[in-house]
Amino acid sequence: MAERSSAGRETLADRTVERPCEALLLTRLVVPLRASRTWRRGLSGARPTLVATFSANLETLAGAAGHPDTMKFWAEQPAAWDAHRRDLESPQAAMRRYLAWLDALPGNPVFVGYPAAYDFLFTYWYLMRFAGRSPFSHSALDIKTLAMAVLGKGYRDASKKNMPKHWFDPLPHTHVALDDAIEQGALFCNILHELRRSRGADR
Repeated sequence: MAERSSAGRETLADRTVERPCEALLLTRLVVPLRASRTWRRGLSGARPTLVATFSANLETLAGAAGHPDTMKFWAEQPAAWDAHRRDLESPQAAMRRYLAWLDALPGNPVFVGYPAAYDFLFTYWYLMRFAGRSPFSHSALDIKTLAMAVLGKGYRDASKKNMPKHWFDPLPHTHVALDDAIEQGALFCNILHELRRSRGADR
């Protein structure tokens, strides 16, 4: 299977979608649907191994202002906020670098996120606006929806509190986007591993 899946995507923003989109940080992990380059997990049940990441802190858009509700959240997370405001890049430079990074990887990318609808919204808009195209097209996989299918539960019941503990690796949840993205990538690999094992197809 030549296809690969990009997972553990984390976009952190300072506004809600009813106002112009503003992403603060773009983080990407690459996770293959079959073992290849980035995260790997085999029949042995070993934990997935991280191979590659991409991260960029974005300058805010001209005329943009943070939404009060979201900025209240960031006020309660000062360390994470500070981490996202260092080494800023222009959106154009960051997204062109990101696109080049994606293009250098083998296979056709599939966007994976938690939640995919939120993360894909920002990623697609920024890619189209500042890099001119999206290699994902409209392909996006939602981790919670995958969990819903594996657990046999309704979507609202497929929350993290209802997921098996063995799906979660002992990773930090700091609200620093790269940390959160790594956590999501591992969760995706573990759910996918369980799905394939239940079907005798983990290879």
